[in-house]
Amino acid sequence: MSREESTPTALGLFGTAYRRMVRTTEVLGVLAKHGLGFLLDQSGLGAVASLPRRVLGGDERARLTVPERVRMSLEELGPTGVKVGQILSTRPDLIPRDYIAELEKLQDACPPFPFEEAREMVERELGKPIEKLFRSFDADPIAAASLAQVHNAVTKRGDPVVVKVQRPNILPKIETDLQVLRQLAGLAQNHSRMGQLYDLVGVADEFSRIIHEELDFTLEGKNADTFRRNFGDEPTVHFPRICWDLTTRHVLTMEVVSGIKINDFAGLDAAGVNRQVAAANFAGSILQMILVHGFFHGDPHPGNVLVADHETIVYMDFGMVGRFDEEMRKRVVNLVMGLVRREAENIAQGLMDVGSVHPDCDKEQLSAELKVLLEGYLDMSLNEIPVGEALNEIMDLAFRHHVELPASLTLLAKTLATMESVAKQLDPTLKIIQWDSPFFEEAPSEVRK
Repeated sequence: MSREESTPTALGLFGTAYRRMVRTTEVLGVLAKHGLGFLLDQSGLGAVASLPRRVLGGDERARLTVPERVRMSLEELGPTGVKVGQILSTRPDLIPRDYIAELEKLQDACPPFPFEEAREMVERELGKPIEKLFRSFDADPIAAASLAQVHNAVTKRGDPVVVKVQRPNILPKIETDLQVLRQLAGLAQNHSRMGQLYDLVGVADEFSRIIHEELDFTLEGKNADTFRRNFGDEPTVHFPRICWDLTTRHVLTMEVVSGIKINDFAGLDAAGVNRQVAAANFAGSILQMILVHGFFHGDPHPGNVLVADHETIVYMDFGMVGRFDEEMRKRVVNLVMGLVRREAENIAQGLMDVGSVHPDCDKEQLSAELKVLLEGYLDMSLNEIPVGEALNEIMDLAFRHHVELPASLTLLAKTLATMESVAKQLDPTLKIIQWDSPFFEEAPSEVRK
């Protein structure tokens, strides 16, 4: 290869390295600004961050908790920081509960970008002027987040749709951030106690995979199609149809479905919705996803769930999903059964079977602490046990005993906790887990022995 041919590549590599260096300095500076220098030291990154170690005494940040300052730092770091924080909030096996509670507050909302940029993205992706693609396309977005914004539109066939348009030039920025995250994870892996306990580079790679999947809108569309296929003609649940002729990696078009937010209790009551039926349909559909299909919605918070006519549950936003193979489904059901049967040793063994166990882990001590945890549920009947909350407490113990669990399992705990919270508000008498439930009957028969 000639010198001339190799020069652009060399310049490109230099430019990438330079952007990564600049962004690394920015990231470390933001952490130090929020008084998190001690975290840099604990993670082994202090040597590369010759920055202030604490917030100035008169600064309002000095009165905030460390988890609050972590959340503020991630918000300031932009889309990647927000996404990493949201993913971390599903990992009680990696970070303590008080951090998770704070990271769950992260809001993925940003000012909208100009309509002309949205038009340019749609036309470039779909290959035609927007007027030839849609009968109408609203210039003002109905929602704007860190990765995309959403517009109402009407197809040429006259079908009302929503169009999700990715932010222009977002990918290079996120790629740089993910490279920085992996680099810092590698340093922490080699220079910190946590790096001895956990595969931090592997965690960073997992975060990168999740964020890349969310950036590919065709995957979100395929997830929606999978849900529709799994539930068939089930009348109690609905998933919007994807308009594949108007969808690409960076533009997603789906049908508009009317409904009321599942936590808009006044609106539901005014519309004459039967709350008990809606709660049962919501809880039943989540359990069916987990225990029967092994494919579940990973973020069923009230903003992503509507109630339509006849108490039909409508799901939105399919960027985050959880998956279980047959073996993992058996273990999940066993874990739930171990919880409701108060079998501490079986739960401890189950955690160690599915997780990555550090040599420091003391199974007997883990079992003993699980037994104490389960004693808190002794006076509860089966249907009173908050399974999602209990699983999250079990994940906390796994964290303290250095058992790193699969991301799908920790996402499951959060999904169940969210479902239980909303369903119980709709119907406080709802029995979510029952031995004679058809979901346990349809689950692999081996787990019932």
